Amino acid sequence: MKIHKTAVISAAVAVTMIAAFCVTLVFAANSARTYTIDTLVGSVQVSADSGSTWNDASVGTPVTESMLVKTGSSSYCDITMPKRGTLRVTENSQVLISKLAAGVEQVKVQKGKGLFDINQKLKDNESFQVESSVAVAAVRGTEFAIAADDENFNIQVVKGRVAVRRNVNIPNVDALDPDTKKLLEVDTSAGQEATLTMDENRHLEDLISRAKGDLQEMKQILQSDNKVMLSKVKLAKNAKRLFDMMNEDENQNGNTNDEDDDIIGKVNSRLGK
Repeated sequence: MKIHKTAVISAAVAVTMIAAFCVTLVFAANSARTYTIDTLVGSVQVSADSGSTWNDASVGTPVTESMLVKTGSSSYCDITMPKRGTLRVTENSQVLISKLAAGVEQVKVQKGKGLFDINQKLKDNESFQVESSVAVAAVRGTEFAIAADDENFNIQVVKGRVAVRRNVNIPNVDALDPDTKKLLEVDTSAGQEATLTMDENRHLEDLISRAKGDLQEMKQILQSDNKVMLSKVKLAKNAKRLFDMMNEDENQNGNTNDEDDDIIGKVNSRLGK
């Protein structure tokens, strides 16, 4: 069979164009899943190898999946999350960008405090979670602050609502009925805060272990723990002031060093330091 040279060239051009188009799509998708440091004061560093090496950050530094961001004393940074909002990492804090996949974003506050302004509501097929060793917060569109370390978790909600659940291992969780699964979390609404601890998690896991897979007993245990979590949802004290201060800072990006020190002083006073 005779193949015309023109047809071969046209086919090659078509393949090249398709390949280029696919590369463009991949690049665009990856770009959309890259955060950026757009404001910083003091010592801010990033690590792309789980903390083995650290590099000084600057305005414009990209933050991608699996990267760590940490701040020193009297330091902070604002991270822009495209199509989501802004994350402020306050002083002496460390966060991990756990996942930046299509429609799924996860940030872990390993220590210190993060202020989250999720100003674009998520679609039904999208999720944004903030986790710590103690608890996980599921977000739709809201402003909230999370302070955490290995043993403690505190969330303060300024706007919207955040569903909080303990970060515990529950065997056969898929076997639980939908109503029982709902007992794993509590809603924290605007003007409220909640505090959970790792000791409480260990106690819950111990009780569930003793249930030995008995679904009815597990349900009773989770009902009891849900009441405990609800009792920990209280009126927040200073979350809104923190976000008001954050907005003030964003309007003062041209600060001198003295003005930067004044901002840090305001942060510390509101955090009770």
